[in-house]
Amino acid sequence: MPTYITGTNGDDTISGGNGVDIIYGGGGNDILSGGNGVDTLFGEDGNDQLSGDNGADHLNGGAGDDLIDGLLGFDTAYYSGAIGEYSFFSAAGYLHILHLGGGGADGHDRVRNVERLVFADRIIDIGSGKNAPVAGDDHVFIDENAGTYSSGAASVKNNDFDFDGDPLTVTGGTFTGTYGTLTLNSNGTYSYTLFASDQALAQGQNVQDSFNYVVTDNDGSDTGTLVIHIAGVNDAPTANPDEATGGENEIILIDVLANDSDVDNGAILTVTAASAPAGQGTASVVGNQVQFDPGTDFDYLGEGESAVVTVEYTIEDEHGAQSVSTIEITVEGEDDPGAVIVGTPDDDTLTGTSGDDVITALGGNDAVFAQGGADLVDGGDGDDLLNGEAGNDTLLGQAGNDTLEGDSGNDHLSGGDGFDFLSGGSGDDLVEGGNDSDFLSGGEGNDQLLGQAGSDSQFGDEGDDVLSGGDGDDSLNGGDGDDSLDGGDGADLLFGGLGTNSLTGGLGDDDITADSSEGAQTIDGGGGNDTIRVNYRSSASTIATGSGIDAIEILHADVGAAAIVITDFTAGSGGDVVQLETGDGALLSLLSGWDGSTNPFGSGFLRLQQTGADTVLQWDQDGVAGGANWETLVVFQNTTVGDFTGANFAPGYPPDGSAPAGQTITGTAGGETLTGTIGDDTINALGGNDVVFGRAGNDVINGGDGSDFLNGEAGNDTIDGGNGDDQIDGGAGDDSLSGSAGSDQILGLAGTDDLSGGDGSDYLDGGDGNDSLQGGNDQDTLSGGAGDDILDGGDGDDFLFGSTGVNSFAGGLGDDTIIADSSDGIQTIDGGDGNDTIRHYYRYSASTITTGSGSDTIELSYANLGLAAIIVSDFTTGGGGDTFRLEGYEGALLDQLSGWDGSSNPFGSGFLRLLQTGSDTWLQWDQDGAAGGANWETLIVFQNTTAGDFTEANFLPAYPPGGGVPPGETIVGTADDDVLVGTVGGDTIDGLGGADSVFGQAGDDLIHGGDGFDNLNGGDGNDVIEGGNDDDALSGGEGDDQLSGQAGNDFLFGENGNDQLTGGDGQDNLSGDAGNDVLAAGLEDDILSGGDGDDSLDGGDGSDSLAGGDGSDILTGGAGVDFFNFDFPSNGPDEITDFLSGTDLIRVSASGFGGGLSEGGGVSLVSGSDPTASGATGQFLYDIDDGRLLWDEDGTGGGAAVLVATLSSVPPLAATDFLIMS
Repeated sequence: MPTYITGTNGDDTISGGNGVDIIYGGGGNDILSGGNGVDTLFGEDGNDQLSGDNGADHLNGGAGDDLIDGLLGFDTAYYSGAIGEYSFFSAAGYLHILHLGGGGADGHDRVRNVERLVFADRIIDIGSGKNAPVAGDDHVFIDENAGTYSSGAASVKNNDFDFDGDPLTVTGGTFTGTYGTLTLNSNGTYSYTLFASDQALAQGQNVQDSFNYVVTDNDGSDTGTLVIHIAGVNDAPTANPDEATGGENEIILIDVLANDSDVDNGAILTVTAASAPAGQGTASVVGNQVQFDPGTDFDYLGEGESAVVTVEYTIEDEHGAQSVSTIEITVEGEDDPGAVIVGTPDDDTLTGTSGDDVITALGGNDAVFAQGGADLVDGGDGDDLLNGEAGNDTLLGQAGNDTLEGDSGNDHLSGGDGFDFLSGGSGDDLVEGGNDSDFLSGGEGNDQLLGQAGSDSQFGDEGDDVLSGGDGDDSLNGGDGDDSLDGGDGADLLFGGLGTNSLTGGLGDDDITADSSEGAQTIDGGGGNDTIRVNYRSSASTIATGSGIDAIEILHADVGAAAIVITDFTAGSGGDVVQLETGDGALLSLLSGWDGSTNPFGSGFLRLQQTGADTVLQWDQDGVAGGANWETLVVFQNTTVGDFTGANFAPGYPPDGSAPAGQTITGTAGGETLTGTIGDDTINALGGNDVVFGRAGNDVINGGDGSDFLNGEAGNDTIDGGNGDDQIDGGAGDDSLSGSAGSDQILGLAGTDDLSGGDGSDYLDGGDGNDSLQGGNDQDTLSGGAGDDILDGGDGDDFLFGSTGVNSFAGGLGDDTIIADSSDGIQTIDGGDGNDTIRHYYRYSASTITTGSGSDTIELSYANLGLAAIIVSDFTTGGGGDTFRLEGYEGALLDQLSGWDGSSNPFGSGFLRLLQTGSDTWLQWDQDGAAGGANWETLIVFQNTTAGDFTEANFLPAYPPGGGVPPGETIVGTADDDVLVGTVGGDTIDGLGGADSVFGQAGDDLIHGGDGFDNLNGGDGNDVIEGGNDDDALSGGEGDDQLSGQAGNDFLFGENGNDQLTGGDGQDNLSGDAGNDVLAAGLEDDILSGGDGDDSLDGGDGSDSLAGGDGSDILTGGAGVDFFNFDFPSNGPDEITDFLSGTDLIRVSASGFGGGLSEGGGVSLVSGSDPTASGATGQFLYDIDDGRLLWDEDGTGGGAAVLVATLSSVPPLAATDFLIMS
C-alpha cells in the first residue's frame, strides 16, 4: 500500500520512505524528496523543489516556479496545459519550461534528470531522438509608419525548441496578410511590408496581422504563429487652396473644409485660425468656416476694378495635427459716390473715401489721405502732406513747404509756392514744381516733370520721361528709359541714364552727362559755356554745342565703337575744347604705350583728318607700334583741319604734333588754384595760400607769400616757395626747388634735383636720382633717397639721412644727427661744429668720417665680417673727447658679438682691441671671440691717434680699452621724476624723491629707490636693490640679486640667477623666475611665485598665495589663511611645511591636472597607509604614514600616481581643503 503524506500551507520539507509514497506539498515553498520506490510528488502552490531520488518517480510541480530533479530511475514530469502553452530553453544544466498562459497552471520550472514530459496533448520522451520540435508563437509591435520592418538577425526559431537538439528549418515564402506582406526566410528571419492603406489607421486604433509558419526537424514539424501588431499614428490633415469672390463691401463665408481631407479613419477636422494681410480686410473663423470682411480697405476700387487678397487659414484634427493653406479672394470694386471734405484753419488729418472726393484742407499743416477714386485735393496754406493713394488724382500744394505723393494712378501734382517735395509714384504723372526750389520725382511710368521757377532737382526714374528745368540752376536726372531733358535758363546739371535720350542745356553754363550705353544720344548745349560729357559711344550720338566756349569730354571710348558727331564745333583760339585728360576714363588715360610726355598728335596716337567738309578726330589706341588701327572718334561737321589749334585740345596739344607752347599765369593776392599747361609755363602765385600744378614742361613757379602747395609735375622745373610754410613737389624731371622763408616740405621725387630749404625748419627729401640738398638755417631734416646724394644741413641741429648710393654728408653748425644707411659705395661724412651723432650702417666701402669740433658720438650698425674699415680722420681721445658707442641702437656692435656673456669687458675677453699701427689706432674685433673661428679684423681706423690715449670715456658703455673692470659711478637723483642710467661698472644709484626709473646696466650695482613710485632694474650683475617708500617695481635682471621691497605694495621680479627677494611692508608680489630663489614676504597678504628652480617661499603673516612653479620647492605659508597653488601635477614635488587643515587651502588647476576636475567642483580624496586609487575619475591619494600627497589622473590605479607635495608633520587632510581653479 502507498504511503500518503500531505504538507501544510507553510514551507514544508517532506521526505518519503523506501516504499511507494504519494506526497502533497500543499501551499508554501516546499522541499519534497521521494526516497526509494516509485513515488508520486505534487508540489502544488508555491515555488517548490521536487527530488525523485531512486525509482521511477512521477513529479508534478503545480503552480509556481519549481525545481524538478528526477535523480535516479526513469522519471516523469507532468504539466497541466497543452504543449503549445509553453516555451523551452536550456541553460545552466536545466531544461527551462515557461508557462505562457492558457489552460495550464504552471510557472517557470527548471527540470533535470527527467526522462519523460507529459503535457495535456503530448508526451515527450527526452533523449529518445524521436521528438518533433515545438514551435512558439512570435509577436512584433510596429506602427503604421514602419514601412518595411525587418527582423534583422532575429528569427522565428529563436523561441522554438527541439528536445533532441536537432537543427530546425522553417518553410519560407511570401505571404499576403490583411495589412501587409510577409517574406519569411528558411532561417526564420523575415521582413514585413505595410500596405499604403495602413495610413488610414487612426491614433489609438490597433490591428493584427497573423501568419502561421512550419518549423521542421528530422522527426517531424510543428506550426507556430507570427503576429504583427500594428498601431495607428495620427497623420496631419491636408488643407487645399480655395478661391472666392466678393464685393468691396460684402462679407463672405468660405467652406474651406469642403476640399480638405485627412487620411486617418474618422478624423474630425476643425478650422482654427484665419488671417488676412494688414490693410486688406480681416479674416476670422465663424462656424467652422472662414469669414472675410473687406471693411473699408477696398473702398478705393472703382466699378470694374478688382484686387486679389490671399488669406491664410489653418485646420486641425482632433489630435492637434495642423495644416495651413490659402484662399485667393477676388474683391470686386463697386461704384462709390465721392465726398466733399473741408478742413479747418488748424492742423487737420483728413481721410477720403473710395469715391471721387473733393478735399479742401484750408490753413494749417495738414495731412490728407485721399484713398481710392479720382480725387481733387487742395492743401491750402501751411506745410501739408497730401497723399492721393489709388486713382487718378490732382494734388495742389498751394502755399507752404508741401509733400505731395501721387501713389498709384495717373496723377497731376502741383507744388505751388514754397520748397516742395513731389513724388508721382506709379503711373503716367504730370509733376509741376511751381515757385521756389523743389524736388520732383516721377516714379514708375512715362512722366512729365516741370520745374518752373527756382533751382529744382528732378528725377525721372523708370519710364520714358520729359523733364523741364525752367528757370534757375536745376539738376535733372532722367533715370532709366528714353528721356527728354531740358535744363532751361540757368546753370543746369543734366544726367541722362540708360536709354535713348535727348539732353538740352538751354541758357547758362550747363554740365551735361550722357551716361548711356544704349542708343544714340542727342545733346544741345544751348547758350553759355557748357561742359558736355559722353560716357561710352555705343551709338552715333550727336552734339550741338550752341553758343559759348564749350568743353567736350569723351570718356570710356572703347575701340570699335561709333563716332560722335558735333554739328557746330568752333575751331581756333577762343573756340570750343575737347578735353583729352579730364574725367574718369579720359581719352589719354586709355592710350596704351604712350609715355605721357610727348604730344600724342605727334607720336602716332591721335590725328586730325579732312574728310570732305568735315574734320575727323581719330585715334590709334596702342600707337603705331601696336596692333590697333586708326578709327574715328569724333566728326566735326563743316570744319577745316587747318583751323584747329592747341587751344581746341586741352591740355593744349597742338594737333599738328608740335611741342606745346607755355603760358605766363599770374595769380592774385588771395588763395587760389592755378594750373599750368603742358608747355614751359611761368606761374606767379603772388599772395594767399595757393595750390599750383605746373603740369608738363619746364616750368618756373613762384609761390609768393602764403603757405602754398606747389607741384611742378613732369619736366625740369624751378620752384621757389617764397614766404610761408610751403609744400613743394618737384615731380618727374631734374628740378631746382627752394623753400625760401618758412618751415617748408620739399620733395624732389624723380630726377636729379637741387633742393634748398632756406630759412625755417625744413624737411627735404631728394627721392630718386643724384640730388643735392641744402638745409639752410634752423633745424632741418634731410633725406637723400635713392641715388648719389649731397646733404648739407647748414646751421641748426639737423637730421641727415642717406640711403642707397654714394653720399656726402655735411652737418654744419649745430648738434646734428647723421645716418649713413647705404650699402652702395663710400660715404663721406663731416659732422661740422657741435656735438654730433654719426651712425654708419654696414661698412661695405672705406667710408671717411670727419667728426669736426665738439664731443661727437660714432655708431656702427651691422658691422658684418670681412668688410672694409671706416676711417675717422679727427677722433679726439680721452675725457671730454669723442665717443664710440658700442650698444643701445639698431644693429649695435656688441649685439653682433657671438659668445660674449654680456657682463665682461669685451676688451678684456677677446672680442675687441685697440692696435697701434704707425700713427693710427685701429679698433679691431674678433666677432666670435678667441674660442670661435673668426679672426681679428679692423672696424675703424682712428687716424693720427695713440692707443694709450684712449680711455673708457671714449667708449659707451664705458669699457676701459685696456680690458680692466669698468669703474662704477655714484649717481644721485633729485626730488623729481628722474631717469637714471648706470654704467657697465658697479654703480651706486640713489633715486631720492619722485617716481624714478633706474637702470643699473652691467656690474654689481647698489640701487635705492627712495621716496615715490619707482621702477628699478638692476640689469646684469649681482645687484642689491631697495625699493624704499611707496609702491615700487624691482627687477633683478641677470645675476644673483638681492631685492628688498621695503615700504609699500611692491612688485619684485628676480629674473635669472639665484635671487633673494624680501617683500617688507605692504601687500607685495614676489616672483623668483629662473634660478634657485629665496622669497620671503612680510606681514600682509602677499603673492609669491617661485618660477623655475628649487625655490624657498615663506609667506609670513597674512593670507598669502604661494606657487612654487617648476622644481622641488619648500613652501611655508606662515600665519593666516594661505593658498598653496599647483598648476600641474608635474610642477613639484614640493614640500609644504605648515599646512593647517580647515584653514589653509591647496589650490589646483582643473585644466592642468585633468582627471575630470572642474572649476569650483570637489575632489575625491583617498587617505590611508599607502592608499590606492579606486574611482572612475582622478583621485588624490594622501599617505598618512609620511604625508605624501599624490595624484592619480584616471582614478583606477592603472597608471603610476604622481607625487605632488609632501606635507610636513603629516597634518590631517580633507577633501574640503582643496579648491579647484580653471
